[in-house]
Amino acid sequence: MENTLSFADVLKDIHAENLREKLQALETEYGVRKLSLSNPLTDVVYMTGNELLLVKGDFLPPDKRVESWLADEESCNNEPPLYFSESSHRESPLYALQRAQAFYSRFFPEPSFFHPAAALVQLQYH
Repeated sequence: MENTLSFADVLKDIHAENLREKLQALETEYGVRKLSLSNPLTDVVYMTGNELLLVKGDFLPPDKRVESWLADEESCNNEPPLYFSESSHRESPLYALQRAQAFYSRFFPEPSFFHPAAALVQLQYH
């Protein structure tokens, strides 16, 4: 039987405290297929019969986690959107997900495979 689960239904109340639980439930409770990847675009892809969920971790070293980051989601002069701190900058994690979506849409061109909105959950590791 084809899996007709909607990721939006399962992940509608996701936040940093329940992220791992929600993602694990996709596999254990809903039978979603998980593909662990090792590439710069996506860390994990979850697949159902008609959707893809792209997951990309935004990992920062401990000294960078305490800094305040200003998000600039607009490209400028052919540069990707950047996040700026007082002492550094980095590529926008949302931009990385947009690149991943563009890549996977070549293989899954059907619009129903992707949701137009992306959610970014920041995890705090102690």
